[in-house]
Amino acid sequence: MKAMHKNFERNERICEQRKLEKTYKSIGLEFGLLGTQIKQICIEHERLKWRIEQGGVFLLSPRARLILEYFKPENGLEWSYDYLIKIQNCGPKTTKEILKYIESLEEANESAN
Repeated sequence: MKAMHKNFERNERICEQRKLEKTYKSIGLEFGLLGTQIKQICIEHERLKWRIEQGGVFLLSPRARLILEYFKPENGLEWSYDYLIKIQNCGPKTTKEILKYIESLEEANESAN
């Protein structure tokens, strides 16, 4: 899965300032950014928080989500690097992303049991 944005805490503070009804421009002056940048940060940060609340699968790249949805291993095969790398448009980066996501699901299932 993608790591959380490197400026997550900063963006959270920016969004809190916006909820206090400060203008984009005044927040931008405080953080050394333009008002339009502040607006975009608020939009993207709220979207990221929503994705996290939805369970994390939305943090995967669109390509990884499509592969998980449409290419299920059959006949007792498991998700593996060799299986995924043979799928068209599933390169090493997407393959590693999917395997890391599946590993996190398995860990969550084990800890729940």
